[in-house]
Amino acid sequence: LAAYYALSSPYFAVKDVDRSLSFRQWYVEIVYGTREGFYRAMAEALGSMFQTVNFLASLVYKMFFLGQSRPRAQSVLDGFAKGMQGMVRDCLSTPTLQLIEQTEHAYHDRGVVVMIIVFLLCCVRVPLGPAIGLLHFVAIVCEGFANALLDEAQQFTPFAPQRFLETPGAQLD
Repeated sequence: LAAYYALSSPYFAVKDVDRSLSFRQWYVEIVYGTREGFYRAMAEALGSMFQTVNFLASLVYKMFFLGQSRPRAQSVLDGFAKGMQGMVRDCLSTPTLQLIEQTEHAYHDRGVVVMIIVFLLCCVRVPLGPAIGLLHFVAIVCEGFANALLDEAQQFTPFAPQRFLETPGAQLD
């Protein structure tokens, strides 16, 4: 898609230009089209790169915390704010709380032997909390960047206000 933007934008810039324009005006249209295409191609490529990093960091994060979900970031600043909150939470409280909860569940559901195994596996996760918190931060910040870069056109599109309220049973003319 990035290559499409880079290669097609100069064409679309001069497609509807008046044929009687001077060479300088044609040149300006080609430069503007190339600039717009390059901008869109870079936004698409960087957004896809951030989305890939987000996917990989989320994959590792979910493997360590057994599918626990994390908040979604809609923008770059939202990603930094939620990323910092999640990093602090994952460094300090999440591994310890999961140690307590999962050990208790294993004891009630499976018995003492399974409880000891779960306890030992969860004890390995507690010192890994800062690394997992950093993965949480990277995943959310990259998600914020990807959303900002890939959905930019939708963010700044002016919407026309709805002129009438559609109600069920109303006839359209």
